[in-house]
Amino acid sequence: MKMKERSLNICIGLAAVIGIPGLMLLQQSLMPKGNPPVPARLVVKRDYALLAATEAGLEYSLGKARLTAFAAASYFAQGRHQRAESWFRLGAAEFQYPSLMHFYGDFLVWHRRYNEARHWYTLALACGRTAGQKQFAAFVENKLKRLETLEKKK
Repeated sequence: MKMKERSLNICIGLAAVIGIPGLMLLQQSLMPKGNPPVPARLVVKRDYALLAATEAGLEYSLGKARLTAFAAASYFAQGRHQRAESWFRLGAAEFQYPSLMHFYGDFLVWHRRYNEARHWYTLALACGRTAGQKQFAAFVENKLKRLETLEKKK
């Protein structure tokens, strides 16, 4: 009997010594390779430059007009056109920045809303002339001429 018990104990010991590392190797081979992608609803993308621009762009100041334009351009580049248009309207209609009136006109031309674009180009031209910005006014006049040729082609 002692021989049977001894051989049984040896078999159990060998199974434990070989089985545990064998199970660990099996587990490693069954593990997924690489990292799975994080679900989109859990990914929080923060663009801190855009956050800072939107915070500062809500204050009326000619020095902060560039931040309002940056916010509008960033949202436009992301394909969020409704939000970009609201930023353009804030800068052009509410704060009356001539440069944003011009950019908003470009945005409207891109969307083929030519009558509205003409309105904003005309306002930008008037503001540029009253501010004495000859180069800006000439630039906007060229945009109005191009808009007329675009409308004639349509």
